[in-house]
Amino acid sequence: MFADYTVMKKTHKIKHHTSKELVGRLECIIGLKPKKILVVNLDVEAFELLQKKFPSAVLYKVDTIKEIAKLISNKKVDVIIYNLSDFKIDAEMLINRLKANGVLLFAVFVGENYDKKKQVQNQIKDLEMHDLGDLLLRIGLINPVVDQEYVYNRCVVYGYGRGRLKNSVPTFVESYF
Repeated sequence: MFADYTVMKKTHKIKHHTSKELVGRLECIIGLKPKKILVVNLDVEAFELLQKKFPSAVLYKVDTIKEIAKLISNKKVDVIIYNLSDFKIDAEMLINRLKANGVLLFAVFVGENYDKKKQVQNQIKDLEMHDLGDLLLRIGLINPVVDQEYVYNRCVVYGYGRGRLKNSVPTFVESYF
């Protein structure tokens, strides 16, 4: 029981760190004035910072990808912030919710954290930072950027992409995973 609490506390610290990092990265985008922002799995403090930074935007907050369909149905959003959820399952749905010139920011755990005995939730086995960059290009995001950092000894990859090329069709997920 104590081990579960320790893991939960560490996961919460990582989520808090990556949440603040994603909001900070969004603030660095010059001229961004979103009207609708979809936030997946962002902690409360970072969500409040986001509300202060973009007070005129409508924020849709969900903790799981399944909630998106119920919350925004077929609406498109200007910004998606996606924190430590299962990107390999959710990528296509997320991209289809993004407006043509929208911004996608995300943080995911990657393969270096993988332990076959203890599969850590929300990580992508055998996928590296460059694979995610290739994936963002393939789905048609313009000028994607990925980088990684270690947060409490866990490898986290951050990604950014803006807009989609006009004729891009997201038929990509299965070939990468």
